[in-house]
Order: sequence, then C-alpha cells, then structure tokens
Amino acid sequence: MVQVYPNPTAESISIVGKKDGEFVKIYNMLGTLVLYSQESEISVSSLADGSYIVVVGNSIIKLIKK
Repeated sequence: MVQVYPNPTAESISIVGKKDGEFVKIYNMLGTLVLYSQESEISVSSLADGSYIVVVGNSIIKLIKK
C-alpha cells in the first residue's frame, strides 16, 4: 500500500511503499501531468495551490497543495 505524507503539504511529499523503479506521476485536476519522478521525496513547492492526483503503480492518492 502506497502512502503520501504530509497531506496537505506546502513544500514536499514523501512516498512510502513505492517499489524500486516505479514512477510517481502527479496530475492536476484537468488531467494534465505536472510532475514526474522516480524519487521517494518530491518537492511540490513549484506547483500552484490546489488539488492533485498522485499515481504510483496501481495506487491513486488525492493530494492537497497549500
């Protein structure tokens, strides 16, 4: 099971449960890919405040950036 914390966040997120080689994809609410990474620590400070969808493997998590 994949977990994203802290949520909501302002600066960065940590991904727990991500397998080696899995990509983290972050989409805005319009479905546009806004961030793509293989890291477990990801800075989201460049993203606008709002809601996002984080996809890791088969897991989908709603993220709130504030």
